[in-house]
Amino acid sequence: MLKKTLLAATASLALSGCAATSDIEPVKVDVSQVDYSERALVKAWDRLAESAAISAEANLNLSKLANGQAAQHMDESDYMEFVFQSSYVPEGMEIEVDNLDYEGNALSLLALIADMSGYTVVLPEYETFVEPHVKINTESKYGSKIKNAKDVYDVIDRTNKDLLDMKIIEDSRLIIVNYLI
Repeated sequence: MLKKTLLAATASLALSGCAATSDIEPVKVDVSQVDYSERALVKAWDRLAESAAISAEANLNLSKLANGQAAQHMDESDYMEFVFQSSYVPEGMEIEVDNLDYEGNALSLLALIADMSGYTVVLPEYETFVEPHVKINTESKYGSKIKNAKDVYDVIDRTNKDLLDMKIIEDSRLIIVNYLI
């Protein structure tokens, strides 16, 4: 009986401590700070996307330089194969892309370009936790070399080379996408 009384007294003391919440001040949320944080994140993503486009252009120029240096040591048939591979546009992907100003999910743009070209995009069954992003403006000085669907494909491929592995299967009219992360 003494155990029951002692247990009841201990329980009532413990529970009465939980009932007093008057010493906790309400938290004030400043909506303008949240908006500012979102704007700062969007601005940072814009800068990163622009930097990625500039970096992709620089990488393209570096690879052209390296290929040019390697071409000095090629025989004529190797060089002709290289020129063919670097300028080849798969059937259907020669469709012109004018006045494209897009920023957002790279796979959405890839699906649009594939549909315009008569291709089907095949994605993995699972989603990646990092959304592939692309920013393309064909009227900017950095986007001036983007003329057709294959060029847009190449920009998506180069700007997301750490996230995506993309391959065009021309005979089947497929674009196979695999996530690298």
